[in-house]
Amino acid sequence: MYAVIDSGTTRTRVRVWDGQGVTWQAERQIGARDTARQGTEGLAGALDELLTLARAQGPLRAVLASGMIGSNLGLVDIPHLPAPVRYQQLADGIHTRTFERLGQICFVPGVRTLPQGPSDLAHLGEQDVMRGEEVEVYALRRLLQLSGPVNFVHYGSHHKVICTDDEGIQRSVTTLGGELLAATLQHTILSGSAAPPDTLGPLDPDIWQAGLLQAQQAGFARAAFCVRLAEQRLGLTPEQATTYLLGAVASLDLPLLPQGAPLVLYGHATFTAPVARYLTGQGRPVLAADPAQSALAAVQGAVQLFERRADA
Repeated sequence: MYAVIDSGTTRTRVRVWDGQGVTWQAERQIGARDTARQGTEGLAGALDELLTLARAQGPLRAVLASGMIGSNLGLVDIPHLPAPVRYQQLADGIHTRTFERLGQICFVPGVRTLPQGPSDLAHLGEQDVMRGEEVEVYALRRLLQLSGPVNFVHYGSHHKVICTDDEGIQRSVTTLGGELLAATLQHTILSGSAAPPDTLGPLDPDIWQAGLLQAQQAGFARAAFCVRLAEQRLGLTPEQATTYLLGAVASLDLPLLPQGAPLVLYGHATFTAPVARYLTGQGRPVLAADPAQSALAAVQGAVQLFERRADA
């Protein structure tokens, strides 16, 4: 059995994997956003509790970790590997560290996309970093039996485009899409007009696309204010208002999607389902990964990379 730590911007989760499925899991609402303000003591304490519970489930072959826990906002800053990076390099690059309270943890390194030119402001947009998604796309390629060039779009706290092929990860591009949505809903006038996205059922495609088109035509700031107008002038419900806003946020990522290779969308279903429907209507080859597959990708990818290293 393995214990797998998946620690991101807002949440830290530990799951026990027995080779066939997850037999135990628990999480704490703490992540890089908290350690950036408060330091890492709270994260270490949460992990101490979670790993004690995980080890009580039975003997563990290893404790694996991916995500922001391996950054300067986590337990230890593991250097990124530069893209393009082969999957075998990811496996071979796993770092093992021992902590007094937590024991031994094996960290999967993240991936850094470097600029084509000098590292200056003119080439800043060519650069990127990721931690955690590298294990997810590795697992999803195998789960979905994908071959050749495939571009993944992850919808989470951050939205991320990840270009892959049979050999490895070529590059990535990240936006603040998920955090922007959360900040808009929680810290603007729209907090009284919209509903939490995780309470929504199937989204109305016409309302979603209206939000997307308004953002494309007039910019996101105007589209976001139109959510308020939709409530006051058109009588949209909070759920419908959030649908409109989700379309506006989705528009921000569309210019970043590479042409040609198939797209696989995974992560929050409030994004993957409507974006997949929209892109399919535009004639793009696209697949929305099943939420159950997406949920397991971080666990399976970390285990598969660890075992690939051991096999090598």
